[in-house]
Amino acid sequence: MAVPRLPRRPLRHRRRGRRLSINRTDYSVRRGDWRDGIGWDDLQRIKTQCLGEDVWAVEIYPPPSELVDVANMRHLWVLDEAPTYGWQGERR
Repeated sequence: MAVPRLPRRPLRHRRRGRRLSINRTDYSVRRGDWRDGIGWDDLQRIKTQCLGEDVWAVEIYPPPSELVDVANMRHLWVLDEAPTYGWQGERR
């Protein structure tokens, strides 16, 4: 099933950036919690399906004082252009 792509907005409307939030919908009645473990392969596939193959996204790991952990959810922050760090920067 094809997933519709997120609309691109002009920069002036992106005060906090574009974010793709991902969570599992599997709930264990026996354990009383949501299924954990969204792997890298799943995140990459979902990012590509929702945003496209040519889009860069990052996941952020804040210091404990800034952590918000209220749901079993992952967030990918969409970049407007390729980053200057990581593997992309090494190919230039």
